[in-house]
Amino acid sequence: MKKTIIIEGMSCEHCEIHTKEELEKINGIVSVTVDAKKGEAFVELEKELTEFKFKAVLKKLVISILQLYKLKNFSLNIHDRGIIFKLGR
Repeated sequence: MKKTIIIEGMSCEHCEIHTKEELEKINGIVSVTVDAKKGEAFVELEKELTEFKFKAVLKKLVISILQLYKLKNFSLNIHDRGIIFKLGR
């Protein structure tokens, strides 16, 4: 199962590296590619997940990124085109 996560607010290679590292820590994700310039992360999951389980995976990502960057503002939208995660500083 492949998913695209649109991450608005990644501005540098540092953000790209840390986002990739945080995604790779999540159980069930087998590969990750992050592109800060495009503001996208592509993840491949080891198996098809229900929407509920995928949201649980995303919750772990959100918590990791918020802790990593000490962010207080963000929004997360999930729809057919993918996931849009907007970082605020």
